[in-house]
Amino acid sequence: MKFKCTIMLFVLSFFMLNINAQKNNKIIISGFVKDSLDRPVAKASIFINDVITNKKTNSQGFYKLKLKRAPKKIMVASPIYGFEEVEYNNNNNNEINFYFNANSLNKEKFNYVVFKRKKRAEKTPRIFNTVYDYLRARLNGIVITSDNKILIRGTTSFNSSTEPLFIVNSSPISNLDGINPNEITSASVLKGPECAAYGSRGANGVIIINTY
Repeated sequence: MKFKCTIMLFVLSFFMLNINAQKNNKIIISGFVKDSLDRPVAKASIFINDVITNKKTNSQGFYKLKLKRAPKKIMVASPIYGFEEVEYNNNNNNEINFYFNANSLNKEKFNYVVFKRKKRAEKTPRIFNTVYDYLRARLNGIVITSDNKILIRGTTSFNSSTEPLFIVNSSPISNLDGINPNEITSASVLKGPECAAYGSRGANGVIIINTY
């Protein structure tokens, strides 16, 4: 009986040691985020490998992360200051500080709203070759022919054309050929009474696209 108890205690001790070892293997990264005048930047969002986390800097600009594995890069983002990122390649130094400067706010390279809305699970966003590929994949209720003619199901044409009205960034355009599909932030379809505001131009339905 004593032998069995000794074995059980040994197994339990070994199990507890493994659990503690797993906890200790977590990577802890922390640091401060400050502006060019060395002032703390509060509520800056933290990204790991381009994916937003639920962590933000506190009122002192401090952040702390507990990760199961080493990241490839860490980024901090602020709608006021822009973004800064670093490649993570030094496992011996887990204190990483960020400083915003005049080059941080780069609208062409970084769109805060797009990053903030990115799903955490979407680590490899889909790339589309044409705007028509994007619409085929993302919009329901439309038909796109092999020569890229678009028809909205359920619409009735009152003129010789069957093509819907295209509204891109609040402005009507004649065709979609010049749009980069990977810069589209949203796309939607209007038909029926929803198109009344567009008059006869919206008789074949309306496709609304926004880009950044």
